[in-house]
Amino acid sequence: MKFNPRFVKYSAFALALVFLTASLLGCAPSTTPEAPATEAPATQAPATEVPAATATPEPERETVAAFTSTDLDGNAVDNTVFENAELTFVNIWGTFCGPCINEMPDLGELANEYADKGVQFIGVLADASAETPDEIELAKQIREETGADYLHILNSQTVNAAMMNGVNAIPTSFFVNSKGEIVSEVFVGSQTKADWAATIDAVLEAQG
Repeated sequence: MKFNPRFVKYSAFALALVFLTASLLGCAPSTTPEAPATEAPATQAPATEVPAATATPEPERETVAAFTSTDLDGNAVDNTVFENAELTFVNIWGTFCGPCINEMPDLGELANEYADKGVQFIGVLADASAETPDEIELAKQIREETGADYLHILNSQTVNAAMMNGVNAIPTSFFVNSKGEIVSEVFVGSQTKADWAATIDAVLEAQG
């Protein structure tokens, strides 16, 4: 079979054009380049980090400042006396104070009853110091007559600053733990034995 030379020439040219076009279309970049791929937006709001739970801090407690003095019998006493018990009942009183003296028999009984529960009682003299021997003798007499034979501390400059600053009336009482921290409200005035017992029980329970 013979082909027309002109037909062969045009056919070859057409085929070459087809292959060239295909080649160019296969390698050339698209006339509308694709946008760079982006991460699809989350269908939910981003999670908010929840802070770790923390324990509620305990309120800061006032600590009885360091002091030095003597007791009614002349023995040295300082603020380390609170280390002798888990809880100390501090009662500020005076030899001239009728309500103070009237409740002391009950305090003496409570001191004995709560000794096994880790509670000690301490009296702090508002008007008796090393410079007032008459008041010391009177305080000793009151201690004997009322049966309040727990520790009684004489007033001094450091005792006054540590435990009587801001005290405007007596009797005034409060509770101190073995670290010297005040762990109760300040009670102004005398109470019955039953009321004091309920107060002591409540403070003991609060201390765990």
